[in-house]
This record gives sequence, C-alpha cells and structure tokens, in this order.
Amino acid sequence: MTSDQIEKAQKLARECIRKKYKVNYKNNKQEGAWVGYHTNGRLWRKGNYKNDKIDGAWVYYYYNGQLDAKGNYKNERREGDWVHYNRDGTVDKKNTGTYRNNDKIS
Repeated sequence: MTSDQIEKAQKLARECIRKKYKVNYKNNKQEGAWVGYHTNGRLWRKGNYKNDKIDGAWVYYYYNGQLDAKGNYKNERREGDWVHYNRDGTVDKKNTGTYRNNDKIS
C-alpha cells in the first residue's frame, strides 16, 4: 500500500469508529428501525433489522449527504433492484441492477 492509501484507510477507520447509531433491540437481538449517522451528524444509512439480520429496504448516504445506494435485503443479502450512485450524484451503472442472493444478475 502507498502512504496515501494507508492514510485514506486510517481516516475511514476513524470515521467508522465515531459514527452514531440508533438501534432497537428485542430479546437481545436487533429488531426494527436502524439509523446511523456520519461523524458530521448527517445520515449515513437507515433500514431495518429482523431477528438480528438486515432485512427490508435500506438507504445509504455519502458523508456529504448525497445518496450513495438504495435497495432491499432479505436475510442480510441484497435482493431485487439496487441503485448505486457516484459521489457526483450520477448513477453508478457498474453496480446498479437486480440482485438475487447478493449476486448481481442484471
């Protein structure tokens, strides 16, 4: 790794450590709405847990507040249509598509 790559990885790790979350629990398992925030207070991601697993609609945001990705999970696997965005707001065509069991099928 170059020193720039190491620095970027360390910055990302620091941001992840400082993120704030709102999580619901039922019987010591994550259940229901889940919301996470970037260190700047902006929304990072929001979605749902079912029986301690990511399930249902999820939306992800970049640090600057722009939409990053949106789609559905079933048993912690991407399922159905997903739209991914580049940091400039354009659609990321490489990763956008239909997923089944976490694999992109179209």
